[in-house]
Order: sequence, then structure tokens, then C-alpha cells
Amino acid sequence: MKYGEQELKATSSVLIEKPNAFESENKERDRNSELMKRIENERVIEEIDFECNKLLVEIKSIKENLKAIDNEVSNDMKKLIDISKQAEQLDIDIENSLQELTNEFCIFTAIITFCI
Repeated sequence: MKYGEQELKATSSVLIEKPNAFESENKERDRNSELMKRIENERVIEEIDFECNKLLVEIKSIKENLKAIDNEVSNDMKKLIDISKQAEQLDIDIENSLQELTNEFCIFTAIITFCI
């Protein structure tokens, strides 16, 4: 074999081996890229999970506050109902008192008229 043929064979064997090297580099890059995507996805999922947990805590706090407000409103409504009943009773008492005063005034007027 001549020197040129040996060089040609050596070059062609390197060229044949190089595509395999490129393929393995591409596969390695693809694997690394996929791994980086998974890591990024896991990080994003962890962030979302953390934010969801924070929101759950806030929701629970709001729910407790709403329950407290509901209890206060319920108590206030009971007080208002009691006040309303008391007002109705006072109105009846005042009406009865006015009626008694009117009756007594009529009796008083009748006595004065009879005495005169």
C-alpha cells in the first residue's frame, strides 16, 4: 500500500467513526437537555406547591375570620330581635298607659262636671 492510500483509509475510518461520535454527543446533549427540563419542571412544581400551601393557609385564615364574623352577625341579630321585642312591649305599655290616663282623665272630668 502506498502512503497516500494509508492516509486515505485512516481519514475515511475517522470520518466513519466521527458520525458515531456526533450521534453520541447529540444523544448526550438530548439526555442532558431532558434532565434539565425535568429538574426545571420539578422546581416549578415545588414552587407551585409552596404557593398553593400559602394560599391554603390564607384561605383557612379567611374561613376562620368569616366564621367569627358570622357568629358576631348572628349574635347581633339576636340582640336586635330582643331589642325589637322590647320596643314592641314598650309600645304596648305606652299605649296601655295612655289608655289608662285617658280613662282616668275622663273619670276626673266627669267628677268635676258632676261637682260643678
